[in-house]
Amino acid sequence: MSIKDLLLATTDPTRVQAAQGQLLAALARAETSSELFGIVIDTAAENNLRFLASIYLAQSLRNIGLREPQEIAAFLDAILPVFITFPRNVRRVLKEVVAHAVEAATKHDKNPTIYSRLVQMAAQAFAAANIDPSNVDTSLSLSPDLLYQLSDIVVLMLPYLKHATEVDLDDVLVLKLHSIIQDTFEFAYGITDLLVRCQASTCATKEGFAAMDELLEHQATFLLCMYTLEDLPTNYRERYSGIFRGVQVFLNLNAYPAAYVDIAPAVFTEARCALVSLLGQSIMRHFSDLRTYADEVVRLLVGVCAQCVGNTSPVHEQILTASLAELRALCMESELAKTFGDLGSTLITSIVIPSLRYNEVDFYNVETMNLQYLHRYVGVQDIGSRAAICESLLVSFCKLNPDNRGVVMQYVNDCFTNLGSITAETIDHHTMRCLILTYYSAAVKKTYSMARGISPPLAEGANLPGFYQSFVHGLLTQESFASSNDGSDAYPAKILLLCELCRFVADFRGVLEQAMFEEAFLSLLNFIQGTIWPFGLAVVANSVTLIIGYSKYSLSFAYSALWTLLDSLVCKTEADIGTNLILINSSISEYLFQMCTAISNLMASDVLIEKLFELCRRVTALTLPYIITKRYRIPAIFHCFELSITLLYLAQARISQGVTPQSPQLTEEVRQTLTLIAGMRNAVLETEDWAPHYYQLVAPVFPLAAALGLLDNCEALQVILQDIVSMTSVSILEAIPALALAGASFIRASSKYQGEFLQQYYGRLRVEALTLCGTDTFRQYGFMLLTALTLYVPTAIMADSTTIAMIHKMVGEHLDEIRESLDTLKSIARFFICYAYMCDPSVLSSPLVHTEILMTLLDRIILRDPICADLTIILVELFNAGKIPSDAVNQMKYLLGVSARLTRRRPTVIQGTRKTETTQETSTKTPLHFAEFKILRTLAPRIEVPPNFNPQTYTQTNLKVPLTFTS
Repeated sequence: MSIKDLLLATTDPTRVQAAQGQLLAALARAETSSELFGIVIDTAAENNLRFLASIYLAQSLRNIGLREPQEIAAFLDAILPVFITFPRNVRRVLKEVVAHAVEAATKHDKNPTIYSRLVQMAAQAFAAANIDPSNVDTSLSLSPDLLYQLSDIVVLMLPYLKHATEVDLDDVLVLKLHSIIQDTFEFAYGITDLLVRCQASTCATKEGFAAMDELLEHQATFLLCMYTLEDLPTNYRERYSGIFRGVQVFLNLNAYPAAYVDIAPAVFTEARCALVSLLGQSIMRHFSDLRTYADEVVRLLVGVCAQCVGNTSPVHEQILTASLAELRALCMESELAKTFGDLGSTLITSIVIPSLRYNEVDFYNVETMNLQYLHRYVGVQDIGSRAAICESLLVSFCKLNPDNRGVVMQYVNDCFTNLGSITAETIDHHTMRCLILTYYSAAVKKTYSMARGISPPLAEGANLPGFYQSFVHGLLTQESFASSNDGSDAYPAKILLLCELCRFVADFRGVLEQAMFEEAFLSLLNFIQGTIWPFGLAVVANSVTLIIGYSKYSLSFAYSALWTLLDSLVCKTEADIGTNLILINSSISEYLFQMCTAISNLMASDVLIEKLFELCRRVTALTLPYIITKRYRIPAIFHCFELSITLLYLAQARISQGVTPQSPQLTEEVRQTLTLIAGMRNAVLETEDWAPHYYQLVAPVFPLAAALGLLDNCEALQVILQDIVSMTSVSILEAIPALALAGASFIRASSKYQGEFLQQYYGRLRVEALTLCGTDTFRQYGFMLLTALTLYVPTAIMADSTTIAMIHKMVGEHLDEIRESLDTLKSIARFFICYAYMCDPSVLSSPLVHTEILMTLLDRIILRDPICADLTIILVELFNAGKIPSDAVNQMKYLLGVSARLTRRRPTVIQGTRKTETTQETSTKTPLHFAEFKILRTLAPRIEVPPNFNPQTYTQTNLKVPLTFTS
C-alpha cells in the first residue's frame, strides 16, 4: 500500500490503527520522507491530505539538526522557495522543523545567505498579495493569510539571530553580516510601520485581529533578539537607532484604534512593556555608547506616560507602570540631571503626581486581595506597583532639584486646604488623606530605600513633628479603622488609607519623637485586634514585625499589649477555633506568623517559661487535629505548626540559660504536650507528608522533659524514644533528618540531667548513627548523632576503638561523594574536631582529616559559618593544652589562622537591614519543602563557647603559641 493510501486510511475509523502502525514503520525508510514531502508540495492534492502528510513528515524530520550538513542544505533548498505557499495548518506543523534546520545550517556552514533567503520569502509574500510595503494606504486591510505568512517567516528568522554570535567571523563574513544587520533593521521596521499604518482597517474583523496579534508578538520578540546580538560587527549606536525607531512605532498608542487597545490580548501589553524596558536598560548598561540617545529616550518615555496617565484601561496602566519604572532608573543617572531638570516641573505636575492617584481601580484591587498591591505594602519589593514607583521617582526628582520639592509640598498644602470641604468618611475623603501621606513622605525623604530597614534622612524643613500632630495623630486615633466592613463603597478606600498610615509609621519610626512613636505603635496593635479586612490586617501585621525587628526605641512600654495580642491570636480551646486569626485568614497567615514569631522572640526572656509552654501547647493542640483531618496543605496550618516549634525552642533556650523551673504547672504542661504528641503519632504518620514536621516538635521538648525529670517517667515519651532509637527502620524516609535532630537533642538533654538513663540507649544510638553514615542521603545526620555522642558521652566513644576505625574507613571510601555536599563535609569536620577535643587529638595527624576534610572545608565555607567558631575554639584549647600532635602543628596553625579570620569578620549589612545567616529560604508551598528547610535550623550540636569568648581577639590574647610556622 502506498504512503498516500496509508494516509487516507488513517481517516477511516475501522482502519486507522493498522494504518498508523504501518506509517510509523515506514518512517524508518529514507524514501518515505521524500514521498511525504512530495505530497506536501503537491498543490493539486487535497488540503487535508497535505496536512496529514506534514504531520508524519515532521515526525520523520524531528532530529534534522543531527543530520549531515548536505542533507540539511538540500532540505532547505527544497522547502524554503515553497514554504509560504503551503496552507496555514501545514506551515504550523512544519514551522518548527524548518526553524531547526535553519539553526543547524547556520552552525554547520556559517552561511548568512539563509537570512537573505528568508527576507526574499517576505518579499515573495508581499508580491503574491500585490502589496508594495513601502507605499500603502492606511485604508488597506492586510489579509489574515499575509499576516500569518509574515509571522511564520519572522519565527524562522529567530534561530538565526539566536546563534549568529557563534559564527567564526572572517573578513568576508564580517562584511556580509554587517550588510545583513542593516537589512534586518530595514525589514523589521518596515514591517512595523506597515502594521501600524494598516492596523485600524486590518483589525476590523475578528480574523484580522487574531492574525495581527500573532504577528505583533513575534515581531516584538524579533526586535528584542536583534538587540541582544552584542558581538556582531556593528556598534550599539547603529543598532540602537533601529531599535529606537521601532519602539517609537510600537509605543505610539494614539495610532491604535481605541477598540483594539481595550480588548488587546496580554501579549500586546507585554511586548510593549518589554520594549520599554529594553530602551531604558540598554541606556543604563551602555551609557557611554548611547549617551546621545539618552535625552531622546527620556522624552519618549515622558510622552508615553502622557498618553497613558489619563487612561485607566489595564493596557495603559501596565505600560505606564513600565515607563515610570524606566524613568525612575534613568533619573538616578547623574549625567541626565539637566534633562530631568528641564522636564522636572512637567513630569511632577502632569505625570508623576497624577499617577499617584487613588481611584476605583485601586480600591477594587485592594478589595480582591490583588497580590501586586499587597506586596507593595507588606514586601520589601516596593517597586511592585505604579504608585510605589511614582513615589520613588518623586523622591529622585526632589533630590535632583529643590524647586521640585517645593512643588510637591505645595500639593500637600493644597490637599490640606481642600480636605475640609470634602464630606467625611467618603471615598474622596479617604483618597485625599492617602495622597497627603504619600506626597509628604516623598517630598521629605532624601533617599528612597527599597528595603525599609531604616528610616530615611529627612530634607530640611520637613517639620515631621508638626505634620504628625496636625494630621497623623488624628488618623491613629480613628477608631473606625478597627471596625468591621460596613459594606459601603468607601470601606476599601478606608483600608487603603490604613495601609498608607502603616507604611508611614514603619518608614519614619526612627525619626519620630519617642512619645509619637509609642502612640503610633500602640495604635497599630489596636488595629490588629479589630475586625478589619485580611488585606489591611496583613499590612498592619507586617508593619508591627518591621518595627519590632528594627526599632530605635525600647519596646518595653508595649510588652503588656504585645503579650495580650499574642495570647489572643491563639484560641484557648478547640471550641474557639473560629476566632484564631491565623487560621481564619489563611491567605495572609505568613504575615501573621512572622509577627507572632517576632513578638515571641522579643518577649521570650521577659515572660514566665510556664506561659511560653502553655501557649505552645495550645498552638500544638490546635494544629494537630487539622493534620488528622487531611487539611494539612492549608498555609495557615504550616505557620501555626512553625509557631509551635518556635515557642518550644524559645522555652528550651530559657532552660539552657540556667532557668530551672520546678513549677508543678509546667511539669503538667509538658506531660500533657508529650501525651498529645504521642497520642496522635499513628494518625499523623498515616498522612506521610507530615512525618518530618511531626518529629520536629520533639527535639526542643527533650531539654524541658529532662529538666523536669520526665525522661524515664512519662509513658508518652517512651513511644517517641522508640522511634528515635530505630530511625533507620521507619517507612517514611523523609522523617529521618527530624528524628536525627531529635536524637541529638535527647543525647544533650539526658547527659546533663539523667546521664544514667542515656546509657540505656547509647548502643542503639551508635548503631543507628553508623548505619546513617553508610548512606549517601543521610550521611550528614549520622555524623550529627556521632558528634552528639562524642560531646556528651566521650568516655564511651573513647572506649569504642572499633567505631572510630569504621568511621575512618567509611569516610575514605566515600570521599568523592562527601566533597559534593558541603553540609555533609561540615558535619564530618565537626565530628572530627569534636573527637580531637574530647577524646584523641592524634586524629588531627591523619592526612584524611586535616587535608581531605578540614582543608577542603575551609576552602569552601562562607564567612561567619558557625563551624569556624567551633574550629577556632577547639584548636586554641588544644594548642594551649599542648595536645596538638607534633607532626600536625604546622597544619593546625594554618587551619587556626584561616578559621579565626573567617570567624571574626563582621556581619554583612545590606541597605541598612540585617542580613540573616540562613542559606535557604523557607517555603510553605509543599509539606516536603517545609520539612526540608526547617529541620536544618539547628543542624548539629555546637561546641560550648568559653566564657567571654571574643573571636576578634581570642587568638591573640588566649593563644600561648604564636601563629608562626616552624622550619
